[in-house]
Amino acid sequence: MCQKKFESILIPGPIVVATEIFLIYSPLTTAGFDLTINDTKAFKLSNNSDFKFFPKLELAEKAIKKWQSSRNDVPNYTIESIYRLEKTSFADKKTEDEKIKKILRSVSKMEGIQYYSNSRRRIETLYSKAYTVNNPTERKKIPDNFNFNENPIYVLLDDKSFGEYVSEITNDSKDFENCFEYINVDNINYGFIKAVDPYNMQVFLDVINCKKEIIVYVYIQSKMDVLALFKNKIYDSFIARTDALFDWFKKSWRN
Repeated sequence: MCQKKFESILIPGPIVVATEIFLIYSPLTTAGFDLTINDTKAFKLSNNSDFKFFPKLELAEKAIKKWQSSRNDVPNYTIESIYRLEKTSFADKKTEDEKIKKILRSVSKMEGIQYYSNSRRRIETLYSKAYTVNNPTERKKIPDNFNFNENPIYVLLDDKSFGEYVSEITNDSKDFENCFEYINVDNINYGFIKAVDPYNMQVFLDVINCKKEIIVYVYIQSKMDVLALFKNKIYDSFIARTDALFDWFKKSWRN
């Protein structure tokens, strides 16, 4: 179990984000934040690094503090998402955790994942290429590395919105948490505009293995310096990729 005691949290309105996990979360109903919630998801978008949803667990807290402890600046964009995935079959915890770790190292399975583009109003492919490379300089394609403790690894992504870039991935696990973090080592461009400098976008995905369900927590934070004209489109793209990352995990888990 994720905690000694579990509760449900009711969200104002007809929707309930329920089940066994929310004692490990900060309250979801913090005043001043817009929440979009259905029965499997809640998210918050803000222009600062004020986290509200993160699990009160060691690896999530460690990731969130990483930017604060290693840099003098602060992100100017943050999105958090929480997803609930009900288990349809069960195995012992060790077997389930090994499956989760394998998914989080299956970089090539990210190729072809899809998202809904609000700007284009249609389904798009997020990553037309996704594979592990030997290093950020040579970028030689290599097989997925399933050694969860061998860090970092490097992944090349050909992104619908941001083009081709390499990110550094690290994995970690403790108790019922298994996570990955990736940070861009290249410039990230939006068309002809440089949107994000190297090491200025951090993506964190935490998979929390509860008894009857899996909770997936995703956040993206970045430091961007772009014209206001392009910010909303970039924000929409970041929102879409939290959904796409969850869908990637969900499909891999259920296969």
